[in-house]
Amino acid sequence: MPQMIDGPQAALAGLPGDLADAPDWSDEALRRAGLPVQTVTVTSVGGGLASFALVDQLRIRGLPAADVAVVTDLATPYQAFRRYARNSQLGDTDRIRSDSAARIDNPWGFPSYAMEEAVDELRPGPLLRSLTEPVLATYFTPRAEQVYAGIDREARRIDWPAMVRPGTAAAVRRRAGGGFFVAWLPTGSPGLRVLRSTVVHLGIGHSGMDFSEAALDYRQRTGDRVRVVHAYEPHEHVYRTVTDLGGGTVLVQGAGITSSQVIQRLADDRRQHGLSTRIVQVTRSRPEPEVAHTGRRPRRDGIATQPFSAPRSAFGGQLHQRLERSRGDDRRALDELIARPSTADRRRWRRTLARARSEGWYTHVTGELTSVEPSSVDTGQVLIATCSPDRHPGDAPAPNDTVLGVDFVIECTGTANRWEHHPLVTDALRLADGETGTDGALRVDPSFALAGTRDPATGGALYGSGAELDRGPLGPRDSFWGMTFAAHRMADDLAAHGLCRSLGPLRSVAAWLRWVRERPA
Repeated sequence: MPQMIDGPQAALAGLPGDLADAPDWSDEALRRAGLPVQTVTVTSVGGGLASFALVDQLRIRGLPAADVAVVTDLATPYQAFRRYARNSQLGDTDRIRSDSAARIDNPWGFPSYAMEEAVDELRPGPLLRSLTEPVLATYFTPRAEQVYAGIDREARRIDWPAMVRPGTAAAVRRRAGGGFFVAWLPTGSPGLRVLRSTVVHLGIGHSGMDFSEAALDYRQRTGDRVRVVHAYEPHEHVYRTVTDLGGGTVLVQGAGITSSQVIQRLADDRRQHGLSTRIVQVTRSRPEPEVAHTGRRPRRDGIATQPFSAPRSAFGGQLHQRLERSRGDDRRALDELIARPSTADRRRWRRTLARARSEGWYTHVTGELTSVEPSSVDTGQVLIATCSPDRHPGDAPAPNDTVLGVDFVIECTGTANRWEHHPLVTDALRLADGETGTDGALRVDPSFALAGTRDPATGGALYGSGAELDRGPLGPRDSFWGMTFAAHRMADDLAAHGLCRSLGPLRSVAAWLRWVRERPA
C-alpha cells in the first residue's frame, strides 16, 4: 500500500514556481534549480510485485540493470503483500490462493510450485495432485514462504538491489524533448532528486483499506481503532483479548477468503483454549450478475466459492478473451462477475463451519451493516444493527433489522482503490488527458500504456499495472498471473518500439536455462 506522506509533496512545493506547477520540465530548468538528474531507460514507481514482474521481464530480455530504476520504500517486493497476508491470518507456512504455475518469479511457469515442492521434499504427492486437479484432487496451491523464497532468489539473480532507489516518488512530468521525469525524495534526505527516463511504469498498489460506511462512521465519531478493526491492519489484540476473557462475540463482515481465514483463526483459538467465542458473519445479498454463456459459481452456506480469486477462465481463458473483446454494459457485467468476493471451498473450512453450526456458536446474517454504536448496557460491547438486503446505511430502522451485542467488529471488506487524491495518479491523468476508469483508476490500452502518453520521439509511454488500474483488458489485475501477464504485454510493446529485445523462442529457451541454473540475467 503506498504511503501518502507529506515529505515528497512538501519538497515538490518548495521548487521554483516554473517547476512545481509546470506540466513539462526541461533539462535546463532542472539544472537551474540544482536538482541532480540520473538517466535510465525505464523507471518503475512502487517497488512491489507489479514492479518486480515488469523488471524481471525486462532483465530476462537483456535490458541491463543500469538502465532500470525502481523507486520504492519497500524492503522487498513482497513486503506489502506479506503484511496484508499476516494481518489477515495467512502465515508464511499457510497456502495462498494462487495457481501452481502462476509464478511471479518465473514467467514461464515451469517448473511449477507443485513440481518444486515435490523435488524439495522428495515426495511425489504435490506433483500428482497438480496433474490430477481438479477432477481427482483439489487445486494445488503454494505455501506463502515458497513464493517469498522464489522472489528472493530471482531478485538476487536479476540484481534487484542495484536497481532500487530507496525513497518515495513525488511527481511525474513530461520531458521537453522526449521522455519523462520522475521526481523522488530519497529516504532520510531533505532534497528531491530526478530520474530522466524514456519509460515510466506505475505499480503503486492499493490506495488503502475498504470499510463499510457504518464501521467507518463509528471509527471517525469515537476514534476507536480497537473494537472496530480491518482484517488488513494489525489486530492481534482482538484474538488476545478474546482469549484472555475466555470468549466473546465477534462480528466478521465479508464473504471473501479473508473472512474465512479470520473465522478459522477464531475457531482454532476457541478449540485450543476452550473458549466460549461466538461468531457472527455478515454478508451482503449478492445475486450473481446475468452474463450470457457464463456459469454461476457454487455457493456453500450462502457464500460463493471458487478455487482462486477470480473464475478460472478469467486467467487467460474464455472469460479473459471475452473481457478483452467486450465493451460497454457487457464489459461492466463481466467486471462485476470477476470482482465478486468468494472463498476457497477447502475441506478444513467446511469442517469448521459444519461443527460451528451444529454447536450453535456461528451465525450467518445476510444484510448490510448499518450502524455501530457504543453499548449503553455494557461498555465492553458495541451494538451492531444489520438490515435486510434491500436497505442501506442511513435508512430508517425496520422491524426486520437484526440487532446484536458484540465485543469486536472485524471488517473483511477488502482494499479500496480510490485514487482521486493520489499525486502520482493525478499527474498520470494529466499526462493522459484525463483518461480515467472507475473510482479514478488508470485506464490503459491492451499494451497497458495510458492513452495519450505515447511519446512519438522516443516510443516510450507511461504504463501501469496492478491494483491502481481500471479493470479494462484484464480482470484479476492484481493477481500473480495478472501482474505477470501485464509485464509480458508491456515488454512486448517496448520491444516493438526498440526499447528492449523481443523474446522469441530461442532467446526464451536460453533465458529459461539461465533461470534454472540461477545464472545472472
